[in-house]
Amino acid sequence: MTDKTWVIAQFESDLAENIPNAPVEFILQSTDDTVSPKAKNGTVWSKVSPVLYNENFALFDYADMVDAYGTDDMSCVSIVYVGDTGNGKIKCTDLYALRCKVLESDIPAEPVTSVVPAEESTVEDSAAVSSSAEVSAADATDSSNTDKEKGSVRNNLVLIIIGAVAGIAVAVLILYIVLGRKSRETYDVNSHKFIKK
Repeated sequence: MTDKTWVIAQFESDLAENIPNAPVEFILQSTDDTVSPKAKNGTVWSKVSPVLYNENFALFDYADMVDAYGTDDMSCVSIVYVGDTGNGKIKCTDLYALRCKVLESDIPAEPVTSVVPAEESTVEDSAAVSSSAEVSAADATDSSNTDKEKGSVRNNLVLIIIGAVAGIAVAVLILYIVLGRKSRETYDVNSHKFIKK
């Protein structure tokens, strides 16, 4: 996380709309902590109050997390929770962390290869051929499914165009009938009626 990180908790609750105290808290837990000054026997349980909240959302600031945890090095945090504060029951449905720094993964860049005796390599080669045949069959099935999907999309597009043209034709026909009928009649101001010409 960075100093610009925000955490948003979305939750369901039975709370009233005007809540005097925050209904939720963000909890940072660490069980093998070696960096936080608030660690007791390697354990930290720090609670963070939201900056903004209502009956469905709560917004937590990074600075408050650092204050509650005791340091900005949160590498030992093992679990995060969204808990209620005793104002009523809540159920956290989503948790978002915004403006986070992405760390590089610990996965090695190159796959690990092992030395295989010559006899076993022929067995692996035949297995590789059969697996590549399975892959090509799967690709062929996927491409046929893709062609079917493209065909159905084209059919849907054609039906949409035909429907639009038919709708326009019906509208023009109705206008022609109504305006043609009205053009054969004249409004008589004295009788306040339409009369034929």
